[in-house]
Amino acid sequence: MPQYHNENILRAHLSKYGVSVELSTELVGLKQFDDHVEATIKKTVDGKEVIETSSYRWLVGADGGKSAVTLLSVHPCC
Repeated sequence: MPQYHNENILRAHLSKYGVSVELSTELVGLKQFDDHVEATIKKTVDGKEVIETSSYRWLVGADGGKSAVTLLSVHPCC
C-alpha cells in the first residue's frame, strides 16, 4: 500500500478526535515532565518562520529511526 494512502487513512482517523497533522514543521526542543511534555516547534506561516512552544499530554515521534524526538529525549540511564 503506498505511503500516501496510509497517511490519508491516518489523517481521517485523527480528524475524528480533533487532531490534525502539520506539515513543514520541525521539532527543535522537547522537555519531559511527569504529566506532560513541552514541545518547541519551528514552522513556516505565510512565508515567515514561526517558533512556538506548547504543552501536550503526550508526543508521538513518527519521522523514522533518526527521529528528532528520539534524539531530544534520550536520558542517561541508571
